[in-house]
Amino acid sequence: MNQFTTCRYHALCELNHHIDVGPLLLAVGTVFFLSHEPAAAEQPKTLATYTVGATNMQGASIDAVAFSPDGKYLAFSVEGQVKIWNVALKEVGRTFVDHKGRTQSLAFSPDGKTLASGDTSGTVTLRDMRGRNARITLAANDGNVDKEGQRWEVASVAFSPDGKTVAAGSGCWSGGGSAGGVLGFNPRSTHGGEARLWDVTTGKVVGTVRHKYPVWSVAFAPNGKTVAFVGSLAPLPMEDTEIKFWDLTDKREQSSITTKEYTRYLTFSAEKTLASVGEKSVTLWDVGTKKAIKTVEIFTAGMAIAFTPNGKTLVLGSGLTVVVLDALTGKEKAKLSDPAIAKKSTGVQCLAFSPDGKMLAVGTGGYLLIWDSTKIMQ
Repeated sequence: MNQFTTCRYHALCELNHHIDVGPLLLAVGTVFFLSHEPAAAEQPKTLATYTVGATNMQGASIDAVAFSPDGKYLAFSVEGQVKIWNVALKEVGRTFVDHKGRTQSLAFSPDGKTLASGDTSGTVTLRDMRGRNARITLAANDGNVDKEGQRWEVASVAFSPDGKTVAAGSGCWSGGGSAGGVLGFNPRSTHGGEARLWDVTTGKVVGTVRHKYPVWSVAFAPNGKTVAFVGSLAPLPMEDTEIKFWDLTDKREQSSITTKEYTRYLTFSAEKTLASVGEKSVTLWDVGTKKAIKTVEIFTAGMAIAFTPNGKTLVLGSGLTVVVLDALTGKEKAKLSDPAIAKKSTGVQCLAFSPDGKMLAVGTGGYLLIWDSTKIMQ
């Protein structure tokens, strides 16, 4: 996943300002900060709008968004389609329809030449952005459907900092569920989840680590030597969450972190600091000692969250509104909404900042909005 974007996740209430946590990749829900008066809603400047209904896909929603590293393109998914938006021309330049399932995660390689997408068929697609066809398709698991009708779905994809490795987090859900719905997972399944890593050039598997629960998120350390992934069950009593680590140099599993907190998403904020987001808290971990540095309680609800590239501000999708908050204090700075869209949309699904922080992509049920976010960065 792009480090400045998440979809359907939850967020933090506050973070110690003495610790540089950077852009955090967070989990299901939106934070409600109770220590201040809410700001009045205002309408941001809309730079572009794309209507999903125009593609004869009424009722469809934007499930994932990701800006290219140069900020010239925005990839977004609509059901089983992945579309590439040309930021300068303000139009869709290409549409890829060769996915076998609903695309739930997108990530550009650091050089912008490859787009990774993970879908509900259990497939990761690596696409050469200089051509029209998929370059490599990768199976997130060797058996996507079992005799009980449980299917393997990809919930998260990420590139290593050098772009040589791509990782995917996946899990086995019951026939009627999906990675987007926590209750879709069958706790009686013996298949659980796994993190799988591939060599981007050859498509060969370079690492596989099994987990007893679906793997919701994968994150590479900034130095590119370690990848972390988290697997957990729906927030039920007495179920532990395990954060595992894979050494890319030695190609072996390292010691893990176990927590009672239901956790779905995580990211590295420094070489040895990992942030994990649970149902009720955000925790900063020392990866070397596997000890918690700081835990901050949160209150959850909502659908999406994204940090500005400088990590100082976060935006939260709550229903039809995007709330702008100070990432260090949790103070609400503004509420953004588009009244015209709000009358037709089903709510904010995902968010992503451009690399320079000047644009904010807002994926909703029925619309893609690109807002001017220069004021948010101030």
